[in-house]
Amino acid sequence: MGTDPGTQTKGSTVAAGDIQLEREVVKARLETLVRLQEYVTMLRGSLQDLHARQTTGTWSTAGHTQTFVSAYRAQLSSLDTELKLIHRQMAEYHAALQSNMSNLVSTDEDVQARLMQVAQRLNASPNGATAPPGTPGAPGSTPVAPASTAPREHGVG
Repeated sequence: MGTDPGTQTKGSTVAAGDIQLEREVVKARLETLVRLQEYVTMLRGSLQDLHARQTTGTWSTAGHTQTFVSAYRAQLSSLDTELKLIHRQMAEYHAALQSNMSNLVSTDEDVQARLMQVAQRLNASPNGATAPPGTPGAPGSTPVAPASTAPREHGVG
């Protein structure tokens, strides 16, 4: 039996395929939340129909029936309130998960762009080393005119 890739602990090395896998896991979780919300909506509809059928024509007025009916109706209302709360929480979880995924995708794209810049700098240097930014001769710095190599004459006065 395999483990859920969304719950595995990763080490410090993550391959590019793992990031895509994580996105797929998050997408699957978002779809699950949507299905659960739809299910809760269906349950609430059934519960509200049941509550609407609790009329005087449904129950006898004999004995302690009205005490039971009042408690039953109160319980149905309480369940509806709980289902409404659950639905709202799932909507919040869905929005937060979607926002987090968007932020992570954006961060991944930023990191990828930075890594591409580093790779370009390394590829531009013949020995694979580059000067830090801001040093003369480094990419993006102001070029410095070369010093004259002509011999200087020193006169004695």
